[in-house]
Amino acid sequence: MARGHEVTHYPWVLLGRQIGRLNPDSRHPLGIGQSCPGPASSLQIVRLIADAGGGGSDPSPRYSRTPDTPRTGRLVRVHRLTGFDMPALQSLIRTIPDHPKPGIQFRDITTLLRDPEGLRRSIDDISDRHRDQDIDLVVGIEARGFIFGTAIAYKLGVGFVPMRKPGKLPGETIGRDFDLEYGSDRIEMHVGAVTAGQRVLLVDDLIATGGTAEAAILLLKEVGAKVVESAFVVALPDLGGIERLEKVGSPVHWLCEFSGE
Repeated sequence: MARGHEVTHYPWVLLGRQIGRLNPDSRHPLGIGQSCPGPASSLQIVRLIADAGGGGSDPSPRYSRTPDTPRTGRLVRVHRLTGFDMPALQSLIRTIPDHPKPGIQFRDITTLLRDPEGLRRSIDDISDRHRDQDIDLVVGIEARGFIFGTAIAYKLGVGFVPMRKPGKLPGETIGRDFDLEYGSDRIEMHVGAVTAGQRVLLVDDLIATGGTAEAAILLLKEVGAKVVESAFVVALPDLGGIERLEKVGSPVHWLCEFSGE
């Protein structure tokens, strides 16, 4: 979609707005009630889907790039069924200034987790994207990657593997060190948890500088796994993490982004 295109022309966006109107008492930022209570019946929604063009393909772009896809400016992310767009998702994520140190804007996803509609749709979006990609395992990065990763694994019908900080896993581990701004750290997983040839979806809540995720990708490649994609709820593109993961060969997908730190 070209920059500046009016996304509201898409029937799926109009559908999301029409469903929202079926429940005029809803004030949810994602546009519809928690479960469309009141006058919004299943039949009405089915009719709206039919009017919008049935079960066609998603016409809207996604916040995602593969290593050979250039960045083409700010895109508007619209959910194919509900009008779930980036500003709506952003509104569910709290920003805490000067945490953990002065000048840092901390993007707190606990407010998103508390919201049932936002949580469900975040998990559904990533799960639906990878449903037909023959994923064998979901790997989640400690700790918030466990929250989204296990739910996504459940939706995909596959297993989940945690990647943890040193000393947290009880069995024999394999790990990889990576550099921080001051010092270094390490990420580990159990020996044999991921095997050669398995197709893996890597999940975490947020991509910033990308050091931890890069180490996770390299560790998975070390055991012979194929990282199909690295998926995040939030991206901070100005910090360079997306490009860092692309350089080690991982496509990157995210649901919303914030500028700056």
